[in-house]
Amino acid sequence: MVFRSNRYARFVAMRATSSVAIGSVLLVPACVWSQIRPTTTYVHPLPPAAAAQNATTIGRHGADTNSGRNVSGMSGGKQAGIIGGIVAAGVLTAWGVHHYEHKQPSSEDLLKNGPRVPQNVLMSHLIVDGVIGPGWPVGLDFQLAGPGSVTLDITTADKVQYHQVLTNDLNGRGITITYPDGLPDKVQSATFDVEAAAPAGSNGAAPNLRVYGMAAGPKAVGSIAIDEVTFGPSAVKMKQAAQYGFHSHSDFSDVRADFMFTGLKDNHIVMKQDNETPLSPVTPDEHAQGSLQSKGTEGQHLLQIRAWRGNSGDWVVAWSPDVVVLSK
Repeated sequence: MVFRSNRYARFVAMRATSSVAIGSVLLVPACVWSQIRPTTTYVHPLPPAAAAQNATTIGRHGADTNSGRNVSGMSGGKQAGIIGGIVAAGVLTAWGVHHYEHKQPSSEDLLKNGPRVPQNVLMSHLIVDGVIGPGWPVGLDFQLAGPGSVTLDITTADKVQYHQVLTNDLNGRGITITYPDGLPDKVQSATFDVEAAAPAGSNGAAPNLRVYGMAAGPKAVGSIAIDEVTFGPSAVKMKQAAQYGFHSHSDFSDVRADFMFTGLKDNHIVMKQDNETPLSPVTPDEHAQGSLQSKGTEGQHLLQIRAWRGNSGDWVVAWSPDVVVLSK
């Protein structure tokens, strides 16, 4: 085991905003932030893992390597203000996690309502609450836009913490699978903290991280149990239908589709949930498809699919490679 130091300074608001600006947004002087120290704890280090592209077992298709359409940095004044608000809220969430002040939902809540993604999301520092059980694998489908790595930190309700460094040298999407050891013989809440990191020894910025899927549980991880997510057409008018599709590798009793406003802040993807739509349960090897009413903030959107098994808790969150632009 290794002693954990304050990792928050590495993040510095995704390097998307200066410490002075963040202090102004949050009405807290930046110097005060640096004086706050988290409660110390011990971390179980896990061996580094490298992303791979492997064929799936269910459906027997090749690895999903569709990187999709890049999120654009173009936005009007109103959208720029929204993006600034997303960054501020996302930083607060990350701050709470790094200073052990993040309130985890109960396992009962997560079994009933599924994995919880914050309403405001920094994809280069992604926080997800979900359940974890003994011997459960944890999968991450991701791509890095430049040199660097990803850190995965898992903190359970029992205050057991795991830390792992993930790499992806594939020049595209790849999946890592993690097996935290020594978990208690019960399903419990956990916070999954995924953060892009600059190359070791570098003072440069962390690379842009794009996550396509995250999952936990034997029924949700082999590859990532929801993949081949589609979302289109590329442009729709308000209240018109947008089409979606995805491939399920397992049966999930509960599925939600989240319409996520998205944009860039200094080349890092940020998202805000506009609305949520319940979908029908899915079965193994099902290719689900349908339409969603497009409503929300004008601008670019990604589709977020959350699926979980209410009886065992296995869960997955997947994000579309496709981007849909919503306009009036």
